[in-house]
Amino acid sequence: MGSNVDVIRSAEGAAPASRNDPQRDVFIACSPMDINKHIFGRLTDGVAKLVTWFGGVPRPNVLFHWGVIVGDYVHELNYDAHYYNMYENKQAEVVNPESKLHRGAYRLYKVGTTRFNDAAIVEEGVKAIAEPYMTPVYHVRTNNCHKFVIELLNLICDANRKRVMTTFGFLCSGEMVGGESDMETMLNTVQYLMDQSEAEKKSMLCCCLSNDFKLTIIRSPRTSSSDRH
Repeated sequence: MGSNVDVIRSAEGAAPASRNDPQRDVFIACSPMDINKHIFGRLTDGVAKLVTWFGGVPRPNVLFHWGVIVGDYVHELNYDAHYYNMYENKQAEVVNPESKLHRGAYRLYKVGTTRFNDAAIVEEGVKAIAEPYMTPVYHVRTNNCHKFVIELLNLICDANRKRVMTTFGFLCSGEMVGGESDMETMLNTVQYLMDQSEAEKKSMLCCCLSNDFKLTIIRSPRTSSSDRH
C-alpha cells in the first residue's frame, strides 16, 4: 500500500495543498480494459455511444476501469505484484480539445465540484486507499477502482454531488441506472461474469440462479442509485 506515480507533488515548483481554492469540476473517468475490448471489439461501450448520438450524457460504465479527473490530472487506483493497493496520478491526455467529455482513453461524467487543489487531492487520494476507507489488498468486486473513486469523491467533493452505480452495487442490488432496460442489465451481468476467473464465475452464477437474485435483476424498480459499492 502506498503511492506509485505522483507527477503532481514531484513537479518543480508544485503548490502546497489548499482546500479553499476556486471551484473546479470533478469527473469520474472510465476507460475500457483489454478484456472489454477483446470480447466486444468495436461494440465496446456501445450503449454510451448510442446515448451520446441521441444527445445524452452516458453514465460511467460499471465494467470499466474508473479514475477521478480534476483539472489536468487523473487520480486512480493501481496495485503492485502482490495486489497491494497503490494510489497514483498522471497527466490527463487531451486528444480532441473540442471534446469536454473525453480525455485520452477516458470518457468523463461530471459528478460535482471541489475546492481542493491538485496537491490536496493527492493527499486525499493517499488517504482513500487506507483504512477505514479501503483495505490494503485489491479485490475485483469489493475493494477495487470503483470503491477508490467513491471514497475519493466523498473526501474532495462539495455537497450534493451526483450518485452513481458501481460494479459491486450493480451485481448485489440489480437496480437500474438512468432508465436502462432489463436486457441491458442482463447483458452487462453476463459480460461481468465473463471477466472473472472460473472460480468466481461458478460462485456468482450460483447466486444469479437463485430465485431472489434473479427477480431482483429482472424486475428491480427504476429508482436512482446511491453509490452502491
